[in-house]
Amino acid sequence: MDFILAEKPIQAAKIAYALEAKRKKHNGISYYVGNQLVVGSAIGHLFNLQPKGRGGWNQVSLSFEWVPVWVDKKKKKAKKFFECLKWLFSEYSFSRYIIGCDLDIEGSTIGFITLKKLGVPEEKMFRLKFHALTPREIRRAYSKIEPLDRSWVNAGCTRHFVDALYGINLTVLFTKALQKSLGRRKLISLGRVQTPTLKFVVQREKEIESFKPKKYWLLKAKILINGKEYTATHKIGKIYKKEIARQLYEKCKKATEGIVIQVQKAEEQLSPPLCFNLSSLQSEAWRIFKFTPNFTLKLAQQLYLQGLTSYPRTKTTTIKLTPYKQILTALQKLEEYEKLIAKILSRKWRPRQGGYWDGAHIALTPTPTSREAKNERERKLLDLIRRRFIATFYPPATKEKTYVDINIAEELFQLVGVKLLHLGWLKAYPFTKIKQFILPELAVHSKVKVKEIFLEENETLPPPRYTLSSLVKEMERNGIGTQATRAEICMKLLQRKYLISEKYQLKPTPLGIRLIETVEKYCGEIASIEMTRQLEKVLEGIESGHLSAEQARKQATLQIIHLTKNIQKNLCQIGSALIPALA
Repeated sequence: MDFILAEKPIQAAKIAYALEAKRKKHNGISYYVGNQLVVGSAIGHLFNLQPKGRGGWNQVSLSFEWVPVWVDKKKKKAKKFFECLKWLFSEYSFSRYIIGCDLDIEGSTIGFITLKKLGVPEEKMFRLKFHALTPREIRRAYSKIEPLDRSWVNAGCTRHFVDALYGINLTVLFTKALQKSLGRRKLISLGRVQTPTLKFVVQREKEIESFKPKKYWLLKAKILINGKEYTATHKIGKIYKKEIARQLYEKCKKATEGIVIQVQKAEEQLSPPLCFNLSSLQSEAWRIFKFTPNFTLKLAQQLYLQGLTSYPRTKTTTIKLTPYKQILTALQKLEEYEKLIAKILSRKWRPRQGGYWDGAHIALTPTPTSREAKNERERKLLDLIRRRFIATFYPPATKEKTYVDINIAEELFQLVGVKLLHLGWLKAYPFTKIKQFILPELAVHSKVKVKEIFLEENETLPPPRYTLSSLVKEMERNGIGTQATRAEICMKLLQRKYLISEKYQLKPTPLGIRLIETVEKYCGEIASIEMTRQLEKVLEGIESGHLSAEQARKQATLQIIHLTKNIQKNLCQIGSALIPALA
């Protein structure tokens, strides 16, 4: 008999429905019984890592243990789920214990730790790997049960250990340091990924504060073509010396006509997009709807749990392994996509090939269903995902750029036009627009009337402040954090009051700035992006099975011993340095 452990109750219900298991209850908690199988559920993490021993959060800890989350009274409901699982194990005899949690490292870790705490030996653990919560996909996965993904479990447990090792110890010591100087306790939170991420924003703010704008000038000409006014710009572009700008202006200011000396046209193809992964979905949802990355992840998770999209925490962008024919058939039943898909099918267009495959997941796509989401924001995101998927089948869009060089008083000015020749995939994906600037047809040697020559004065701009979306991108670009955690870490920085958001722009608070300055002075490795990146590479090596989890833990432990010794030597100075930011 099989036992399948789902990560959440809604997952358990979906798995049970697909495998024709009937719902029952024990002490108010649902479970499902079918033909030679039982489906039970956790409620996310039932256990988390805490320092081992009596010192707990009051001293440096190098050993940790998995303890029940219901020690926290806010999570007492988790105990009922665990007790239901214990009861099921006493009532039934199982030959296979199958982890049916989310298809990622965290899901494997949740399933493994829960089964371990229930006394299940590893050799009896197996993995159910489904890409979406649809009956067809769940049945496919159940027909191909796989062995326990030990490398994922090792990577997940090691990541939890390393994050606890750094986060708890650094937070304890900095909190102690401030308490010594302040005379009262105030939590100062640091983390392996959190602190380098804060450093990005602090560094950017300092760049903005120290930025000295430079003036520059553009020489422009207002010209009339067929009675319509256009503005041409001198081909020299930005002029940083005022005297040169004035000389050019004086030379051209009395001109009344120009002569077209060259017309160049160039076509440019815009390839259809790849399917979404989590990062690109977060970026687009911010651009189009101003949904924060964390909010987008929550919406995407809800769509997945409703069986409307594939699993969202994916790096994959290739359409490989996606059942795209069934998806097209299902979406064609919806009026808004009917004509778009009819065109794909009649012309036998194939989806765009290429993209990245992470070796485990499919891309973030719709599932083969015409059902709708529950609320307006979910529907917006679902429509975006569906249209992006449809757009991958369409041909490239084509635009034409026209460059017209005009001689005015022996100086070259240029007009640039943009014209959309073929909509291509833009027809299916209206969220991307091509700004057109259509020029009239002009022949070489033809004359144009010059209405005015003028100098436009500008200043160089400082680098832009981060938004939540661009900060997540910066983390990804630097290889710190994971698809699942980056948005959450950014939100934590806001919750800790290390950052504030003003008109979508992130600014560090005095406490955030002082924390990074203090860290860099006394223990710079904590904020080191390179150190964090190297640790991420080690964790990825464990995930792929190429590196030892034990070796990684030893390395991280030695590193934290070195860091904490330096911090302990400077506790008073660290505390004193932080106090001014609390005024």
